[in-house]
Amino acid sequence: MGVDIYLKSISDPFIKEYVKRPAPNAGRDPFAIYDDYRASGGYFRDGYNSGDVMSAMGLSWSDTVTPMLDAENRLPIERARELLAMIEARPLTRERLARHFQNMTDGIDQHPVTGHIMTALRQRATAGDGGAAIGPELPDFEALAAFVTKRREELLAILRKSIELNEPLMMEA
Repeated sequence: MGVDIYLKSISDPFIKEYVKRPAPNAGRDPFAIYDDYRASGGYFRDGYNSGDVMSAMGLSWSDTVTPMLDAENRLPIERARELLAMIEARPLTRERLARHFQNMTDGIDQHPVTGHIMTALRQRATAGDGGAAIGPELPDFEALAAFVTKRREELLAILRKSIELNEPLMMEA
């Protein structure tokens, strides 16, 4: 589950050329296309997981961005400017990242997907099962912080490109 946003002027030619390549995923990770697609500068994906950059900034795709879309699920240029300003006003400070990290597993404002899953696994792991912990380890804070910070920069870049090209972003959830 997640959100995909893209610029058609970059996305359409990328997909057209990508499918022409012989056996594009032969011997490769089947998700490698997403890395190539993101590298095109015209695509961004944000999963509903611990790396959810919108959640890390105290925003959400459903509550913040979806109401900004037009009837064709596009983010108009004026709304892209508004979202860009909103994101720029929410830098990923260590405090904000620490809150996001904590909310993955507990707290009042749990991540909508990861928080509940992690909490349930932790409760099950400590439910008197003789110490047989089954819950997953929390990700390394520094690695998560670096990942989310990089993703924020990628999101800002595609928003800026949308504005520069005067092309609305398409959004699929």
